[in-house]
Amino acid sequence: MILDCSYRLPGPFASKLLQKDGNKVVKIELCEKRDPFFLSDHPGVKAWYKRFNEGKSLEVLSEEDFKKFLEKNQKVITGIIIDIKSPFLKNVLNYPFLTLVISASINKDNRPMHDLDILAKSGYFSSFDTPIPEIPAAGILFANQIYSTFYKAKSEHIKKRVDIYLEQVTSTLELITLPEKDRFYRGVMIGYNKYKLEDGVLYLTAIESKNFEIFISFIGLEKYSKIQPTENELSPVGDLIRNNLSRMCVKDFSNYPKKKKCFSIIETHRTE
Repeated sequence: MILDCSYRLPGPFASKLLQKDGNKVVKIELCEKRDPFFLSDHPGVKAWYKRFNEGKSLEVLSEEDFKKFLEKNQKVITGIIIDIKSPFLKNVLNYPFLTLVISASINKDNRPMHDLDILAKSGYFSSFDTPIPEIPAAGILFANQIYSTFYKAKSEHIKKRVDIYLEQVTSTLELITLPEKDRFYRGVMIGYNKYKLEDGVLYLTAIESKNFEIFISFIGLEKYSKIQPTENELSPVGDLIRNNLSRMCVKDFSNYPKKKKCFSIIETHRTE
């Protein structure tokens, strides 16, 4: 049994991943102070709370009842994920659990941190006009770090607390964050973009020149086949691609040569 005594996104998301691995997870909340995601009126936040905690057992306890819960279940509890500011922490530290991961959405100076703090620190926001991402990238990375730390500690039979901090994901984001002008994944180049079809949408990820050449020829623009996929989406070729694709349908891509060949190879390997 794994206890999830964490709130908001990273801890509950990490314990959801542990649950999907087949672990029994019990979500613990203090009756005097429920998870802020549970209390939120925002439909998106409430949806996250439901998704992260669906299928977990829920125990809403006082600090005294939590102590009793620990005593009753100490033989079956294999680990705990808990926020460093949790009122339950002082009780948890008295028990020799196999794995204890303590997560902190604060820095080592005890200042609260959030996704936007981490993104700003990593250099993601190169200007005021840089859009805020639609997914909490830092929170997701931190959840994965909690998840992997749990298994690492468990495999190494670590019986002491393991503290990890949200700000530790900054170095990971720094590795992947590009200068804004080079962020091809924002849909600024013709080979990595989305295009409207007559009856749907095509999401194109032809970053390599050879694949882009096949694609361009397939949609009837053979004379432009040597153009690079890194060309700006606002270029004249970008307009030609949009115009040609707007007249095509999803079914037109059912025989897309490269895709069909790729799928046949995958199926062959699967059945061997």
